[in-house]
Amino acid sequence: MRHQTVVVQTDSDPALVFDIAKKRYVYHGGQDTPVLNLEHTENAQSAWILQFKHAIANVPRTLMAFSPTDEAPDAVDCLAAIDECYGIPDHELVKIAARAYVVNGTGATHDAFVKRFAARLENITQELGVFGAVPIELADRAPWPIFTVEDIDD
Repeated sequence: MRHQTVVVQTDSDPALVFDIAKKRYVYHGGQDTPVLNLEHTENAQSAWILQFKHAIANVPRTLMAFSPTDEAPDAVDCLAAIDECYGIPDHELVKIAARAYVVNGTGATHDAFVKRFAARLENITQELGVFGAVPIELADRAPWPIFTVEDIDD
């Protein structure tokens, strides 16, 4: 499968444009956004934006990841790869674990913990979000950085 990646100037800013699996992706978040898994570029079926809730020293806040399927890459796998590349400090990993517990935990102990501490933790916890591209026709409603996708013919 042939992939093309080019940087183009749009009306507002330079954008990264690339074609994957008969889809054109356009990312307006910066042409220097690091790609987490370059080994998947040849067989990629989709592209995703990874973004930390808060900045971490010496770690890019936003990265791009390719997926060999239409499914989003696993956030924990991405987190492990980011840690291998950049080294996530232990205290940031604890913040990520706390956020995962608050959001995904279950049971009476979890419920009591969240009831008591959720408001305090919300401002200090950390999270790695995985975001897909928005269809081009919805670009006017897309959050920043704008990441769109449209079907194309080869």
